[in-house]
Amino acid sequence: MHIGGRLRWSSEETRVRPCGLSSDPNTTINTATSNGVLLPGHPSRPKFGLHASPEMTTSSTTRLPEEFLAHVRALESQYLASDDPLLQSGFDGGTTRWKEERGPIVEAVDRDGTFMDVGCANGYLLESVCAWATLEKRWHLVPYGVDMNAGLVTEAMKRWPGVADHFWVANAWEFTPPVKFDFVYSLADCVPESFLAPYVARLLDRCVKPGGRLIVGHYGSKLKGVDPLDIGEVLDDFGFPVAGTMQGGRMRDHDGPVTRFAWLAN
Repeated sequence: MHIGGRLRWSSEETRVRPCGLSSDPNTTINTATSNGVLLPGHPSRPKFGLHASPEMTTSSTTRLPEEFLAHVRALESQYLASDDPLLQSGFDGGTTRWKEERGPIVEAVDRDGTFMDVGCANGYLLESVCAWATLEKRWHLVPYGVDMNAGLVTEAMKRWPGVADHFWVANAWEFTPPVKFDFVYSLADCVPESFLAPYVARLLDRCVKPGGRLIVGHYGSKLKGVDPLDIGEVLDDFGFPVAGTMQGGRMRDHDGPVTRFAWLAN
């Protein structure tokens, strides 16, 4: 999706994941209401400005354009048009690439703990990360998720019936969870470029436990030959102390990765 543009989906391409504002004000699922929103970003390398407005970090009145909201709201029906858990997660590259391109997230997990996926969609990435952590590192993760779309959160709750109360329909830009987490994962393009620095600061302040880790990811497009953002470099330029970086997959026309991740210690 182009920021401020139109949705563009094609086969074998990662789709943006919805996150942020509830699309169903009458839902009885855990909900939170606020003024800001999280929005999908840009499939090509964004030009992140290094000087986001400082008042964004604490302001509860900062809003994003309705045009962005319309794009986000449109995702729920498109994701739920399929029963395939990968498609419901916004990915149509197959199971092998799923593991190759998402698996590196687990490299930032160094112990048992709670794991929050911001923009969790149907909960399948969360399920995958928890399974990989157990199989590959013998760490036990307790899943939590937040997403803007009630229908997708319902699917996540079905996937995790024993901990259905660990999922919220909420605006992640303003959301303050009732507890903090050992590990929090979010895509960089959950917000527009000018919001990224304050968004990262908010997640560290509101969601990550002291001693916990915030993992930020960015996905390129193997089909379109679009490289992922060097998210570690971007966070470093913002002044955040990057503790580690990971990458996954392989582009078709060169040896560069399809996905990049970086983590920050809180």
